[in-house]
Amino acid sequence: TGKQLHRPSDDPNGVSKAMNLKSALAANEQYERNTNEATLWLDETDQTINDMVNVMQRVRELAVQGSTDTLSDPDKAIIATEVDQLTEQIRTFANSTVNGNSLFNGQKTKESPYPDKDSYKTDTFDTGAKSFTIADGVVVQTNVTADKLFGNAADNTNLFQTLNNLADGLRSGTPISLENIDKGMERILSTQAEAGAKQNRVEAVANRIKDSSIELQSMLSKIEDVDYAEA
Repeated sequence: TGKQLHRPSDDPNGVSKAMNLKSALAANEQYERNTNEATLWLDETDQTINDMVNVMQRVRELAVQGSTDTLSDPDKAIIATEVDQLTEQIRTFANSTVNGNSLFNGQKTKESPYPDKDSYKTDTFDTGAKSFTIADGVVVQTNVTADKLFGNAADNTNLFQTLNNLADGLRSGTPISLENIDKGMERILSTQAEAGAKQNRVEAVANRIKDSSIELQSMLSKIEDVDYAEA
């Protein structure tokens, strides 16, 4: 068979060690599956937030452009229409999914946080944590909730409210303030940085698990496998 151990009586101590090693290997396999899923979740979150940042950079460009007095009202109306489209694009990103699960709706992953364009006016989203156990005693929250990215309904810097105010201001000729736009961008970037830090942590743990599994497999082989030359 190529194995030294067939019955517990062959080497009781060796059999006990082998069982412990196999248990540790099985646990590592589960942790590895968890880290893979956590990595997928965090990667999709990072990519989606990065797309939001690109949209917000365009929004700010339009806000600065719309602030100039040289633009005519029809020109500002055109800019407002583009802001409307960018707002809808942000909502689409906010409703992004991974494997059919909503990225930013807490534990209610089968529902969208912003099912329609006025959803931001009430806190319809869930703020529950989606977590994975990636090692013994190590639990990491992988999801980002909508309130962290966009603000609550009562928040005067709610991102959707800010974007709608910008479009309305362009159409009405009201002076445009960049302050809330910058706060919204800052909140998104801060959330992205937190998610990036979790990515690095999960990656480090995943690498450690792989190294541990190789070491455990080597130890198990020394206990169970026959040294043919010696035999």
